[in-house]
Amino acid sequence: MPDPPSDQAGFRPTITGLVTGSVAALVLISLITVIAVQWTVSRRNTIELMEGLSGLFLEYLELAVHDHLKPALELAESISRKIEDGPYELRDRERLRDLFTGALAATPQVATIRAWDKNLSYLAVAQDREGTMTVTEGDDRGKPFANSTAPQMENAAGPAWGDLVARPPEVYVNLRWPIRKQGEYLGFMASGITVDELSRLTTDLSEYFDTTAFILHGREQVLAHPNLAITNGEFVTGDVLPSLHQVGDVVLAEIWNGKPLSGFEDAANNTRRVKVTLAGIDYVVISRQLTAYGRQPWIIGGWFTHERISKELTRVKAAGVISVVLLVFSVIGAVLISRLVSRPVKRVAEGASLVGRLDLGKVGRLVPSRIKELNEQAEAFNTMLASLRSFETYVPRSLVRRLMRKGEQQEVPSEARQLAVLFTDIAGFTGMSERMSAQEVADLLNTHFALIGRCVEAEGGTVDKFIGDALMAFWGAPDKQPDIANRACRAVLAIRDVITADNSSRREAGLEPIRVRVGIHMGEVVVGNIGWPGRINYTIVGDTVNACQRLEALGKDLDAGDDVTVLISGEVVKGLSESFDVEPVGAYAVKGKSTEIEVFRLLAHGHTTTHD
Repeated sequence: MPDPPSDQAGFRPTITGLVTGSVAALVLISLITVIAVQWTVSRRNTIELMEGLSGLFLEYLELAVHDHLKPALELAESISRKIEDGPYELRDRERLRDLFTGALAATPQVATIRAWDKNLSYLAVAQDREGTMTVTEGDDRGKPFANSTAPQMENAAGPAWGDLVARPPEVYVNLRWPIRKQGEYLGFMASGITVDELSRLTTDLSEYFDTTAFILHGREQVLAHPNLAITNGEFVTGDVLPSLHQVGDVVLAEIWNGKPLSGFEDAANNTRRVKVTLAGIDYVVISRQLTAYGRQPWIIGGWFTHERISKELTRVKAAGVISVVLLVFSVIGAVLISRLVSRPVKRVAEGASLVGRLDLGKVGRLVPSRIKELNEQAEAFNTMLASLRSFETYVPRSLVRRLMRKGEQQEVPSEARQLAVLFTDIAGFTGMSERMSAQEVADLLNTHFALIGRCVEAEGGTVDKFIGDALMAFWGAPDKQPDIANRACRAVLAIRDVITADNSSRREAGLEPIRVRVGIHMGEVVVGNIGWPGRINYTIVGDTVNACQRLEALGKDLDAGDDVTVLISGEVVKGLSESFDVEPVGAYAVKGKSTEIEVFRLLAHGHTTTHD
């Protein structure tokens, strides 16, 4: 169907007229170049300055987090050394308690130390903000944290940060490490720093940098924020951290909806800078991802008003405003020329490249142009695209490529050729469809045909047609293929794999599995254009096609209850040049054939040729 006529009426200048008019602007090139260089250098310097300031803030915040958690690492190293090289034993709870108490007193950032032996009995010492120590002992067998951590620690080489641990009313950033003595694994230990300690850290950094610092746990949970330090951990309940929308920071809540900050496109890949607009005020949010503290990444960052950047840029803009005003009309003309000429030409080139690869789904319609020649080009391209899409929908893609290689649309002659033919059918589909709505039936068939159709095309086959719940395909045309039997058998084994995997998913979802019968036969058929001038199909006809369909139907009598039953004829087995595992099931007379067909069951690829 041709595209509708353009709704852009009126005068459309020619390319010649535009080029002639633009020559006059060449006299301004030297002046434009000087201004452009001045503007670019000044703007780049300003952006680099602001980029450096924001980078300094993130580096400082990352270093502060590292320094804040460092005592836990030093504590782990100290205790490990004393147990491994000294007189301390995990079973000597009294001496171990004294060791832990002294270690905690020396490191007020660390809130708790806990040690487990091989049997997961533990000794724990915790200190509150006033330095009061609490000692507990118990058995953690059956507890998720101890059970999951113990196997990891037995093979661990040293300390490792783990996931957050909640021990109400606190949530800890935890460090785990193994304990060994003379190479023998004795158990493991863990120390924790509470979340609210990190929030007080963000409060200090926010005041120092005149910004609002934060630390996220993943994309949606807030690990540390000045507001959490103020509310003294009010939002922390059990093992749940507050979400972006619970900390009372409306700017932080929009961090993932912000737009990339103009001018910082070339910034370091590890730093994200976005602009958030709220109530008419622009804010800049900068962030960086840390991956060293457990499986869930931490995201550190901060936000400040965009005015801190815009003031600097305003000073730069003022220096060239007078020159820009003088050149405004020339600039507008250059922009119009660029948009009216270069963009349509570029779109045509990109579209033509995609058409050449038959990626028609990625090709967009060309928009009308005010330039006469370019508008005619867009209309012709859109008409061609619509025709090709219709052509691709109803004609096998391999045939389309063959016609395109010829360089012109030629009639494909009908000819006799030796082909491998495949038929598939869903067992019990009629009964299944009666229990489904029309839309559910359509969705089921579309998904099913997509799965098996990709297997056919992956082996160079041509999907001929869909007949209800059946698919017909063939190999050896339109392009000749010397190994058609091998290709057909590989495709069917791939179909069996995807159907089996799909059935597993369907069973998990409580859906009825699909059972498929497949038949493959090989012989001479007539292939080419079949039909009449108003409706022609590129297809195959002949006794081989009918015999293949009967072979597939024979699967009803030879069904062994598998998800996919595959029967192949003796002609296919004779044509195999690769090793396949097939099992003879006998000779059968099928409707329309005067002689019996040797039938085999296709089992696998890469084994012995037949089974006795």
